Amino acid sequence: MNSFVFKKERISSIQTKGLKKNDSCEVEITQSIVTEDLIFQNYTFKSLKFKSSNLKGNISFINCTFDNISFLDTKSSSNITFSDCTVYKNVNIYNCTINGSIRVLKSIIKGMYSINNTTTNSVELDITSAEKIQVSSDESSSVIKKILFNKVKSNSLISITALSGTEEFRLESSSSPSFFLEKLNTKESSTININDCKFDLFQIDRNRFGLNSILIVSDATLLDARLFKNTYKNSQVKILNSIVTGILYIDSLENDDKYTIDFSTSSITNLKLDERLVSSISKGIGLSPLLNQEGNIEQRVSTLRILKSSFANDHAYHSEDNCFYILKNEESKILISSSNSLVKPIKILSYILNRFVFGWGVRVKNPILSSAAFILVMTGVYYIYFHIKSVSSNLEYMGYDTAGFFSCLLLSILAFFGQQADANLSADAPVFLLIIQFIIGMILTTTFVGIIIRKLVR
Repeated sequence: MNSFVFKKERISSIQTKGLKKNDSCEVEITQSIVTEDLIFQNYTFKSLKFKSSNLKGNISFINCTFDNISFLDTKSSSNITFSDCTVYKNVNIYNCTINGSIRVLKSIIKGMYSINNTTTNSVELDITSAEKIQVSSDESSSVIKKILFNKVKSNSLISITALSGTEEFRLESSSSPSFFLEKLNTKESSTININDCKFDLFQIDRNRFGLNSILIVSDATLLDARLFKNTYKNSQVKILNSIVTGILYIDSLENDDKYTIDFSTSSITNLKLDERLVSSISKGIGLSPLLNQEGNIEQRVSTLRILKSSFANDHAYHSEDNCFYILKNEESKILISSSNSLVKPIKILSYILNRFVFGWGVRVKNPILSSAAFILVMTGVYYIYFHIKSVSSNLEYMGYDTAGFFSCLLLSILAFFGQQADANLSADAPVFLLIIQFIIGMILTTTFVGIIIRKLVR
């Protein structure tokens, strides 16, 4: 095996130093300046190491074979490209500054592909497989503007950690048992696009997405997906047309930055939300990240159905009822908008009664407030009636005498529950009003009791 060491040299062509194709050799380039483009085609390396060097031109490897290759503490003014290469162990790029791009095309890496503490314009992998892929920084000091992966396969892990200044991250048609995107600091209006990928564990954790950024996960197949403690500044999170066969867990934010989460077109077996997100749902449309007022109504209906089913599976019936109430309101709006002019008034009336009076049979406060309002309205009706008739409205009930407004209030309460016959009224009240109030009171009381029984049984 041949060994070549270049130290403190100016290099224009390594091949002139006796490096031959198909010879398994070790090459180390240390504290040197490479002045021209270097193109290696059909070479076999036991190891190739660039250390503390300055690469002025492009470095290209075409159909080469390596055991190990590394770039350590090295600067490059152009691109580093691997095409149709095989690496039997590891690729290690550490503490480098690459003003161009790092590209791996149609290659096989049987060990780890690691880029650590390195700043570059872009990291690109296309039709490439590796045992493990890791792009990281120790203290978020590395700036990588673009990360572009296409048809990448990892046998254990794809991890993107603690990078800064990212404008675009795109991962397409790729797979791995685990995927981690952690502590990423993106620029304003950045795009994170994960499309047509397959992961067992998918975790997006403690990232800081810049203002007006967008995170899209589309057409993905995931076993477990976790979105933990990310910071979104007026940004959008979209999980579209994806399948989550295990758990989708979403942890909301500590801050009040406006953001939206949309998973309305995905199939989710088990959805878990933290308490802040769950409580935000009861605030209604536009006040919860999950219920975007600017989105279309069909999207909100689909989201609410997913939420309702998830809460039912978890026996979180209070949250399920909140979703059901909002869901019925939104579904009614769709029915009203699609109705013809003949039946639309009926559906509008039904919507008003169910929403505000009966609470769709799940909200206790609606029939209570409606009953109180109805009793007060009827109190006023009785008071006006007796005033017009110029008769006294004194009322005696259980030994207590009342007159004026308070007698009308007591009469209204008794009529609501059908107990007015137990009272002595100095003047006759209109029977038809008493009957109407009793019927409506019976309906509201039955609704209230039904809701209470339903909640107790569940």
